[in-house]
Amino acid sequence: MERGVEQVRHYLNAIPIGAGPQGLWEFLQVLVRSMNTRNDFSVNYLISWYELQVPELRTLAIQRNRAVVEGIRKRLPPGAPAAAELLLHSVIAGATMQWAVDPDGELADHVLAQIAAILCLMFPEHDDFQLLQAHA
Repeated sequence: MERGVEQVRHYLNAIPIGAGPQGLWEFLQVLVRSMNTRNDFSVNYLISWYELQVPELRTLAIQRNRAVVEGIRKRLPPGAPAAAELLLHSVIAGATMQWAVDPDGELADHVLAQIAAILCLMFPEHDDFQLLQAHA
C-alpha cells in the first residue's frame, strides 16, 4: 500500500507541466483518463470504505489524495483562484460520484465535462477546453 502512494506521486510527476489554463486542462485530462473503469467502478467505493476503517490505510489514502491535490496545484497558472486545486479535486470527486450513481456514457467524459465547465468559470478568457482523444 505504501508503494501505491509512491507510484501515484511518480505518475503525477511524470505528467508534463504545460503553460497556462490549457496546460492545466491537459494535465487534468490525463489524470481523469487514468481512473480505473475497467471493472465495476463501485468496487472503488468499497475499497475506499475499507481504507477509512483501518487507521494505517486511512493515512495512506490521505497521502494519495494530497499527492493529487499537490499535482493539480503545481500546474495552476498564475492568476488562478485561491485554493483552486481543492475545488478542482472536489469537482473530480463529486462528478465521479454523480456518474457512479447514474452512469451515462463514459466516466472520464462525464468528469471532464464538469471540469471544463468549472475551468470556463475560473478562466473566462480561455473558453476553448476541448477534450483530448482517449488513448485506447
